[in-house]
Amino acid sequence: MNNNARYDLSDRLIHFFRAVDTQNPNTPTLPEHWSFASIENFDEPLSPFFLMRNVVRQGRIWATWSVRSGRRTVYGPDPAVCFTEMPIAAFVEAGIARAAAGQAMSPYGLVLPKAAMFQLGARPVIYGLSGDISVTDEPSGARIIAPEQLPAHEQYRYVTYNPASARPIDWTHEREWRWPLRDAPEANPNDLPPDIENLYGLELDHEQLHGIGAIVKTTTQAEQLIYDILTKVDRGDIDENRYDFVLALDSVANVADLRDRQALQDAIDAARIDLAPYFAIKKPRAEALSEQFRKLVKSVEADADAPQAGEFGGCWLWITDNGHELTRALLRCEHVRVTKMGKYIAELYEFSDMRSLAQREDMTRELARRLKARFDVHATYLSVIPDDDPDGVPFYNGDELDDRKFYNYSDDEDDY
Repeated sequence: MNNNARYDLSDRLIHFFRAVDTQNPNTPTLPEHWSFASIENFDEPLSPFFLMRNVVRQGRIWATWSVRSGRRTVYGPDPAVCFTEMPIAAFVEAGIARAAAGQAMSPYGLVLPKAAMFQLGARPVIYGLSGDISVTDEPSGARIIAPEQLPAHEQYRYVTYNPASARPIDWTHEREWRWPLRDAPEANPNDLPPDIENLYGLELDHEQLHGIGAIVKTTTQAEQLIYDILTKVDRGDIDENRYDFVLALDSVANVADLRDRQALQDAIDAARIDLAPYFAIKKPRAEALSEQFRKLVKSVEADADAPQAGEFGGCWLWITDNGHELTRALLRCEHVRVTKMGKYIAELYEFSDMRSLAQREDMTRELARRLKARFDVHATYLSVIPDDDPDGVPFYNGDELDDRKFYNYSDDEDDY
């Protein structure tokens, strides 16, 4: 008999996201720059889905000190990433109820295999010790428990617990686990916040982590997250099996049904990510589409005015639909690549090097119009001055700000 096969137990850990008020002094250090594909509304809290997409795109969950009332609640020398081992049904029900009550939770979460996380160093927290603890508050902000009471390398696990006090302290409902970030560099309070690429934490792209799941509210959000995952696969960050499922709650008739282990498994099976069709295009078909694409590029060059002098820089075609058959064909033939920012771009070698950047931008827009007419795929231009690096700055591209698959909005319209 498997003693773990119970409705109140889970072999998964969940890292959940909540709306973040950037003006709250308890908010962890946020990046100075989120990425060029993220659009922040400074008058509103950062939505849970915005934060989830950033984590998936960067492949990292940030480690924090979980500050409350100006004091760290993660003790010892190591910040941590927090998880709950609540079963998915309990997590979703609690997330919906607590978010509605204005508490710091939501039903948005990344689901990770417990065994893999244990191998990477995650452990269940320790709710209280046998006696009162002796704590030293250091100038850096660290709160160090006397090592004879709890070794320094285990202190990240300690959570205050006293259900018998006048004001009971009991966080056991969280069923919390933590992963410590060892030897984290201390932040200098005089430094500007780092860019998002430099925030330290748990590497989701770690080779030991497979079978990651996600829980979101809507099927639209699920499609956006799968877009991000496919981009990471195409860029070579992760393999096709890193993420296992994206469960959209609007596809579940009754969340309470997920309490049943078989019903939960059925819901997960229905939400499996199947990226295989994106890689199923046959080579002859891919080559034929690629040849048609090249002919269109040549036709734009042939129809263009005489070369004009002007600014120098790189110019590429940016195809915004990463699942379109033409995109998949050009990837297969290595005529399209994915930039660090997640843009699918094609080199336009057929355009004369004698042409100015402005002229090549106009020609690329014309190419996009012809591609729309021929293949029903949306595209625009990407240019960089004065480099030939598509990830260079400053860069320019067509106004695609309504594309919520590529752009990640902090006030996601499906969050509320």
